[in-house]
Amino acid sequence: MQTKFLNGHLHSDKVINEMVEKIIKQLSSTRLTIFLFVIVILLLILGGVIPQNYPSAYYHYNFGKFSIILEILGITHIFSSKMFLLVMTLFLLNLLACLYRRIPQKIRVHRQKKILTPSQVNQLRIKTHLPEESIEEVIKKFKDKGYKVVVQKGDAWFLRKGLSGWWGVEVVHLGLLLIFLAGIITATCSKSYFFQILPGEKKEIENNLFIKLVDFEIPLYPDGTPSQYISTIELLRGRHLVDKATIKVNSPLRFKGYWIYQSSYGIAPFSIKSARLKFYMEGVTEVVTVPFRKNVSLILKNGYPLEISCPVFIPDFEFDIQTQRVLTRSLEHNNPALLCKFSLSGRKIIRWLFLNFPQFSHSNEHFKVELLSYTPVYFSGIEVNRDPGDTLFIMGGILIFSGLLIILYFPFQRIWIVKTENGFVAGGISYRGERKLKKEFEEISGEKNEMV
Repeated sequence: MQTKFLNGHLHSDKVINEMVEKIIKQLSSTRLTIFLFVIVILLLILGGVIPQNYPSAYYHYNFGKFSIILEILGITHIFSSKMFLLVMTLFLLNLLACLYRRIPQKIRVHRQKKILTPSQVNQLRIKTHLPEESIEEVIKKFKDKGYKVVVQKGDAWFLRKGLSGWWGVEVVHLGLLLIFLAGIITATCSKSYFFQILPGEKKEIENNLFIKLVDFEIPLYPDGTPSQYISTIELLRGRHLVDKATIKVNSPLRFKGYWIYQSSYGIAPFSIKSARLKFYMEGVTEVVTVPFRKNVSLILKNGYPLEISCPVFIPDFEFDIQTQRVLTRSLEHNNPALLCKFSLSGRKIIRWLFLNFPQFSHSNEHFKVELLSYTPVYFSGIEVNRDPGDTLFIMGGILIFSGLLIILYFPFQRIWIVKTENGFVAGGISYRGERKLKKEFEEISGEKNEMV
């Protein structure tokens, strides 16, 4: 009974081990690596082409009905989407499986200190006959080229160099592992905010941290197109100033894990700086500049006192007859209208002034007013990102670069020297450096070495 139980237990362990080995083999598949790599590249391209983490209204305005598909698939926030998290997790498992299968083999070769027989040396791909001189002098030449004698038994030697190059690929794998781990952290823990801020406004980022737009400039080229967007911002912890900086496109501010970018600009839909109004009264014409939402008192040329205030601006005027309400068809300045209130010699007048339809602005023959122009207010589009994985990403990049340098400039090379009936023979194996090993053999032996 006990024997039957033990046999069943061993059989169960064998099945589990075979299943685990099969899963690891599938996860470490090169095909899976290539497939995931292509998916990551496609996601990165989509993330670069389609603006990320903007309000839903932005995508609806720019992509129409297609915006619904973008939001469902998470393409509007790729780097925090479930799809991106799944791909990163699979890539992480793929790399771990590769390391799991490769490292034991690497360790065995790393620890290998075996002396080969003459017949084994003759079977190596690169080999050469050594010159007829003192074997000690030959060994010294190899040492001068950086080789270290690992084992010596009689007339047989085992030498090697570039041991770090044997682990170069694993260093690259480790760097990739850190990058994909950073991707997972980014997808789960990163935060991104997009603000449209008017000068003087402030928005809360998080944890009682506010961003305030002090000033916004748009320098222009001679042809009138913007050359740059420049925001002067303040960071406030509550009411206390903690930092102040000027940010530009491609010149962000880094503050305690936050990256603050100048990303866009636009015309504020419901606000202007000032308006130029033209008055006609008893044969007198006068142009007045009125600040938005401020009361202005003045004396007209004919001596009449006039008080003006312009409290409401509509970018695309529309009047709903059923509800008797003023609406806007869009956020674009397609049909701008300005509500103005006048007090003329104690008489109250309220009038909508239309930039595109000045004839609708006249109140009567004795007192007429038109909206000539207005100065728009520009908002600054500021993006704030916080990514706890960026340090791991940098470390991963450094490891990948270091691993590639190790592979290219420090190839792992092993040499066995044995005595045969015809003198001493050297044979070697090089990991990603066969040409270099062949050249070294030729320099020491003085003849073209055999390569099979």
